[in-house]
Amino acid sequence: MKPAEARIQEHLGMITSETSTLKFSFLVVPLKNRKIIEKEDFIIVDHPEYGATCPIIARVDEMRSYEEVVGSNFSDKKIGKIMGEAEVIGYVNLEDKKRPLRKLLTPPSPGARIYLPYAEFVEDTFSRDTNGNQFKEPIHIGNLETKGSSINGDNKLVRFYLDAEELLGRHTLISAIDGTGKTSTAKTIITEIARKTQKPIIIIDPHGEYNAIGEYTNRRTKKITFELKNKKNTVENVKNNQITILNTEKLTPEERKKTLSQQLAGLWKGRLERIIPPFLLAIEEAETLKNTTLETMVNEGTKHGIALFLIAKHPTELGGKILSQTSTQIIGRTTDKDDIELLKNITLEKTPRLPKLKQREWIVSGIKIREPIEIIAGKNT
Repeated sequence: MKPAEARIQEHLGMITSETSTLKFSFLVVPLKNRKIIEKEDFIIVDHPEYGATCPIIARVDEMRSYEEVVGSNFSDKKIGKIMGEAEVIGYVNLEDKKRPLRKLLTPPSPGARIYLPYAEFVEDTFSRDTNGNQFKEPIHIGNLETKGSSINGDNKLVRFYLDAEELLGRHTLISAIDGTGKTSTAKTIITEIARKTQKPIIIIDPHGEYNAIGEYTNRRTKKITFELKNKKNTVENVKNNQITILNTEKLTPEERKKTLSQQLAGLWKGRLERIIPPFLLAIEEAETLKNTTLETMVNEGTKHGIALFLIAKHPTELGGKILSQTSTQIIGRTTDKDDIELLKNITLEKTPRLPKLKQREWIVSGIKIREPIEIIAGKNT
């Protein structure tokens, strides 16, 4: 990739003397016929040693009027009237086919010019793992908070992807309070996974919210409705290219816990004995099913081809040991102090945002994601 394919050629400002490997400040020069730079936008600056072939990617943290920074008596009209502050994400080598995001070890040079990246370049950067490999099966789950300029000059939402291969090989957590879109987001991801693999998908559905999920895929759907009087065997219904829904809406909470605990034990035993193929298991209200079997599946499941999709309101009830075994975390609005404290090692510098997130806003983190990133789920491009 050439620098001209990564960024708009007209610069939008320059770095001030305040610069480090983590943050820098810059003065803004308005671009002709282009969007005005805003908070949360991505910007690019040339690497101080390697130049334009290794652009540094940063996210705008704050924008302020120039007078607010240096005082209203400053009279040099030639200097921009807006100052920004940006957080460094890393840099990429455009001449490297893999193009991983690398840690910046040398601060950007004062006076270096700031550019807007093309949306396509940002999407490509965040559709790679930490080694720079492109996702084999990318899943579009939402968009970044900001729009970007496309190569043809239009503004467009910057799409964000997860790797289906990663989700099928490890465990995932979706956590947020009620009313934030947990189930809706889970449906989106499960639907996309179902379109990209024939691996069996099992959904523990306490409230009958997944009944129609098969309509959006090419999968067969087997719905198993549990009642206290019948004892159904889930294992014999787990098949490739099928979604199996375990519906327990007719049971009381105690009956549900007992019944589903039995089903979890049966699934675990069935997989150990190779009676059923490797599968993805999505569990709504996962914290209510925490038991020895679930903990064993979390700790040892990936060795036996089981990937868990844990959907929870209170991650503290799942516990730190279970959370530590998830490789991808999708965290929405969280208001409980204990939950926030537990999640801070996942959300890092974005932790203060947790109680402020709106419906369908998520902080995504994971072993294939360089740093936690905020997205809006379910918005069209």
